[in-house]
Amino acid sequence: VVEVCRSGRHDVDDAIPAVRAAAEGWRGTPLEARVELLRGGLERLQDQSPTLAAVLEVDLGLPTDVARTQVATLASDGGASPLGRRDLRPPEVIAHLPAFTEAFSAFLTVLSDLFEGRAVVLHPSEHAPLAAVCFVAAFEALPPGVLTLLQGTNRDVAARLPAVEG
Repeated sequence: VVEVCRSGRHDVDDAIPAVRAAAEGWRGTPLEARVELLRGGLERLQDQSPTLAAVLEVDLGLPTDVARTQVATLASDGGASPLGRRDLRPPEVIAHLPAFTEAFSAFLTVLSDLFEGRAVVLHPSEHAPLAAVCFVAAFEALPPGVLTLLQGTNRDVAARLPAVEG
């Protein structure tokens, strides 16, 4: 049994200024430094791939081979190599609220946003939070506030996140 801390309204309100401040610094970080930090996170994902695959199996109900393939793809090069893709969406801060079945694609999008210099708030489904915990932990070397995980109900967290976008 694993307990995951749930974020409340006050946690979201406290996180928003920190994320905005981090976004400014992250956007000014040279591309080469961002890539180096993100590649380090991908290496940690690769090291943790058996654990993350098991979490995807339990959390999302994925078949073993699908979970392992998704983790291998993510850990090997960030999927379709978001570290080399330009997505140029304008906001400096992005909030991702994936459905529990879309965690893998959300992680790829998060990597792309981080590469582009945007700070990210990740609010996974409250029904399947563990994959996001493992994903964010792999990128712990990022500056504080650049990748923020807010677990909790949609009422307490997601409803307050639109103020973060833009």
